Amino acid sequence: MATGHVLGNHTYTHDANHALSTQGLEDIRLAQQSIYSVTGVSPHFYRPPHGKKSPWELYFVKQDNMVEVTWNISVSELNGDSADTIARKIASQAKPGAIILLHDGYGTDHNIPQADKSLTVAALPLIIDSLYEQGYTFLTVADLLDMPAYN
Repeated sequence: MATGHVLGNHTYTHDANHALSTQGLEDIRLAQQSIYSVTGVSPHFYRPPHGKKSPWELYFVKQDNMVEVTWNISVSELNGDSADTIARKIASQAKPGAIILLHDGYGTDHNIPQADKSLTVAALPLIIDSLYEQGYTFLTVADLLDMPAYN
């Protein structure tokens, strides 16, 4: 946070079916509590795992003074493309206000091939350079949406 990063809530367990039961709400709240206990802040932004959401989940997220945020640019990092190809695909979809989805892991599984994000790490500077060349700048979600990062 001191370096300009913003923490958000992405649930505690990253369960793909979190939005289908009240257990998902508890998962969101447990993540909030855990983040607060370590950092002293409660995130204002929530990104549902896998982008899955339900009307009742979004109702409770709003009741907990959080805002659901998803993305509008993503590519499959697991389909065998090169870092250059991933960067070109993302840069070609760029538009003002876009939010790009990239992964730094694979859920809670760490010792499987999908968890290796070295390709994403290699693509990231290419994405950044390409977008800078197109005249884009980078903002936190809080700045983009003109909302506080924390409750």
